[in-house]
Amino acid sequence: MRRRPRKLFDENVPGNYMPANREGWFITFFFVGIGLGVVLAGHLLSAWLNSPWPTYIGWAFFVLLTARFVLFAKRHS
Repeated sequence: MRRRPRKLFDENVPGNYMPANREGWFITFFFVGIGLGVVLAGHLLSAWLNSPWPTYIGWAFFVLLTARFVLFAKRHS
């Protein structure tokens, strides 16, 4: 008999996913850290190039990363 894998996330209300265990919290903090790192890199590159476009691109990647995180949480709930 195969044991059912533990869920990483619980769905409280439709579309709202919360970490269910320690691994879920680790993955959540990992996604948040990567997202903030992308935004910080965009701001630093923007200041270095004196152009607003890297900031815009960094925020766009942050939105895409957030959407991917929600899909990941939905798949693992």
